[in-house]
Amino acid sequence: MPDSGADFANALKQAEEFGLTQKQQLAPLGLMINQTHSIGLQPLQNVRLTTTFYRDRTDETRAFAKRYEAAFDG
Repeated sequence: MPDSGADFANALKQAEEFGLTQKQQLAPLGLMINQTHSIGLQPLQNVRLTTTFYRDRTDETRAFAKRYEAAFDG
């Protein structure tokens, strides 16, 4: 689902109305914390959040990326 922000809130309401949330998991590409408050907890129960991760940012992120690669065979 390529929507984010207010568009996502409207799309989520429509998806629930038509029963799509029972068949699919929605994942907005830019949902901010203030928008989650306005949408509410119940509609967001099965929504997956996407976020960016840059593996080569710090020593800690490099270590995490190395552990992740090892756990999932590269």
